[in-house]
Amino acid sequence: MLFCCSWAEVINLLQLSRDTVLEFRGHWNQLPKNYIGVEKGQWLNVKCISNGIANYPLWLAQNSSLVSTKAYIDMYTGNYVNMLNITNAREEHNGDYQCFVGGYRSTSLKVQVINSEILCPKLNDDDLIIHYEKEQTLNSQAAFFCKNSSKKLVGPNLLTCLENGQWSGNPPQCENLIEKCPRFKDDDLIIRYIRNYALFSCKDRDKRRLGPRRIACLSNGSWSDSPPQCRRKVCELLRETEGLRILYTNGLDEGSVAMFHCFAPKLRSGVSRATCKEGQWTDHPPTCTLPSCSLDKLFQVLPENVMPVMDGVVSDTLPFNFTLQLTCEEGLRLSGIDTAKCISDGSWQISRVQCVIGCPNPVKTEDSELLVEPDKDFYRFGESVTLACSPGYILSSEVVRLMCLGSTWSERELPHCEEEWE
Repeated sequence: MLFCCSWAEVINLLQLSRDTVLEFRGHWNQLPKNYIGVEKGQWLNVKCISNGIANYPLWLAQNSSLVSTKAYIDMYTGNYVNMLNITNAREEHNGDYQCFVGGYRSTSLKVQVINSEILCPKLNDDDLIIHYEKEQTLNSQAAFFCKNSSKKLVGPNLLTCLENGQWSGNPPQCENLIEKCPRFKDDDLIIRYIRNYALFSCKDRDKRRLGPRRIACLSNGSWSDSPPQCRRKVCELLRETEGLRILYTNGLDEGSVAMFHCFAPKLRSGVSRATCKEGQWTDHPPTCTLPSCSLDKLFQVLPENVMPVMDGVVSDTLPFNFTLQLTCEEGLRLSGIDTAKCISDGSWQISRVQCVIGCPNPVKTEDSELLVEPDKDFYRFGESVTLACSPGYILSSEVVRLMCLGSTWSERELPHCEEEWE
């Protein structure tokens, strides 16, 4: 067994956030479970250093009469130190030791005296590769591996040398588990047996495996699963979502092409076709969605001075069949159908509209006896009207004809109708 004897190697059994830190010097070795092993008859010094606390640490030992301690201040670091000294180590030194500063948490140390004369017997097995740690000495371990990679290790892969000079258990064995399980017979399968596994593949490339690629032979002589089956390669039936129609060139067989079509007015978002390859479709089916129209496209096609009425519109994109009212800038009149409609190709349907200069109907509501021919709400530039009165009334002036001169009539003062006196 190798023992450390240098001040340069420091072991902090507990984290540095603790209130004390331990340093070791002597014939010692770190054992499992944070034990410190000391060779029998040798010595061990343990420095207990106060971690930033201006007070001497104290040692608490089960057998305090067998050890000595010395408290001092380290002249190089200024740390408060209390050193525990074990000389001529023997079994009576085994046990727990605690170092602490009054009022703070303690750091525990477990010591075990090692009798380097104890050796466990060398193990022999033709099927095993055995690696020994520290030449079969006390607390050393033996690791086991199977020489034949087709066999499996059954039993512990590590044993420990105990104080009685015996190993902690019986060595493992290498067993060929595959011989315990029955062999498979299937004309469609290629079966290979490797170690304790059976591996499967299909003989016919036009078929695919349905089931596990490999299964294991268990220690009870049974297989971990049933063998797979080889079936003709087919793809699953694709689901037709709302508005989607799927046509197959050769059903669900290998190489078949699925063609996707959306019923009007919905539009396809995704691929137009997918191919069945190795039992899987090369693409996911598309989705069919109603078209939409952007306001940007509407403004691009509207004639000059024509604008949409945006009351209640909260989005830049409007759905299929949505209709917007059209109007003109102030002082102009719309000529044509006054709506724009979102249609199936995502564009706007607009009639031949334009904003023109014109005049309103000259008749005032309070002069209901004045007759206009032709009688319309709007008159374009250059159009004329004839004025007359209802029976029993006459015009108040000789003006009987008006012409629209843009946005106003040719006469600023229009006649009105007066009762005719006999």
